[in-house]
Amino acid sequence: MGYREIFFYTLAVIGFFGIAPAFIYFLAQYFPYTIADSLAFIKLLSAFGILFMLIGAAFCFLSNLALIKIGKGGAGVIGRIKLMKETEHLVTTGVYAFCRNPMHLGLILFYCGMAFVLNSVSAMFIVFLTFIFAYITALYCDEPRLKRDFKDEYTAYARKVGRFLPKIHNKYK
Repeated sequence: MGYREIFFYTLAVIGFFGIAPAFIYFLAQYFPYTIADSLAFIKLLSAFGILFMLIGAAFCFLSNLALIKIGKGGAGVIGRIKLMKETEHLVTTGVYAFCRNPMHLGLILFYCGMAFVLNSVSAMFIVFLTFIFAYITALYCDEPRLKRDFKDEYTAYARKVGRFLPKIHNKYK
């Protein structure tokens, strides 16, 4: 991995796990609409929030590691904007066996967990915006490029693995 990739990964970590969470925190403070009122439910919500944040961060880390190690490229490609080298190999193992966009899912889980920890309905707005961004990026940037570069391999993979959540296969079909 070269200096350019390290620079853009550093910016992404600062943005997605520093600046965005700070914004979510301030949003929750300035628009204090709560999810729960009872102390017991708030504690349960916080526990789930911490779990979601840990799982989300793990998905982000593991998906990027897989793109670098197995895919021989990076995640810094959005359509025609190429901040780093595109992957040379389709990654279908590890967290990519669970869903086709584990990095996006990881961010959604992380921000959702943060909203739970903060007990904030307002912070859930960022979760919604993150999902919209992830869906549009996956549908109009990532998938067309993967279909173009990995053709039949990607088509078979997409049939088996869900975009953001695992597909439930009915073995009796």
